[in-house]
Amino acid sequence: MKNKKYLIRYALFLMILSSCSSKQGNIALDNKFSVSGSIQDPAKNGVKDIKIYYQAGKFVVSDALGKWKIGPIEGTITIEPLDPGYTFSPTSIVASTNMDGIVFNAQPKTNLVAEKHPLAENVFSWFKQMQRTNGLLESTENGNFVSLYDNALAALVFIEKNERTKAEAIFDFFNSRINSELLSGNGGFYQFRDANGTPTGIRGMGDNAWMLIALNNHAVKYNSTTYISLRQ
Repeated sequence: MKNKKYLIRYALFLMILSSCSSKQGNIALDNKFSVSGSIQDPAKNGVKDIKIYYQAGKFVVSDALGKWKIGPIEGTITIEPLDPGYTFSPTSIVASTNMDGIVFNAQPKTNLVAEKHPLAENVFSWFKQMQRTNGLLESTENGNFVSLYDNALAALVFIEKNERTKAEAIFDFFNSRINSELLSGNGGFYQFRDANGTPTGIRGMGDNAWMLIALNNHAVKYNSTTYISLRQ
């Protein structure tokens, strides 16, 4: 009888322990939540392959329809989509409970480029007209004064604007004077000259360095070896 009494107590103890364990499991499960939503472009189409971060180094990726889901998870998380090709609105959302239907609006960065300003375009048009038939640009309009530094900067502007032939017109002028200037005497191109190209002044190292910068930019952008003799 005594043993039976202990067996009953032991059985009750196991039942209580099992009940507590079950409740703790339910509590732990209740603390977890899920969050879901989508990534949409300006036309409300889903954007795929966007990483949505929610913890350090942890993320999910939007599917072919732009949809994503995080969880079950617990605690408080900050949800943040990141992609080099887009900006997002909102930039992030904090969640600590179930949330559904979250929409991150994705704006392609290519559409964020500022529109061409009419005044800037007019200035560039004038800038292009300043180039003489020999390829040089005068430092001041009708000033009969040409600077090596100014023409190096002009070449960089033309390269940036993808006006390749205009940049190369400047380089062609100096390319034809490798022996007469660049390699003669102390070396280097003269700092100044008149509009026809007759040199005056000194051969400034800094001015020649800027021309070399322009030449290297041209070589990289157009994968060109045309002016390799000027760059050596």
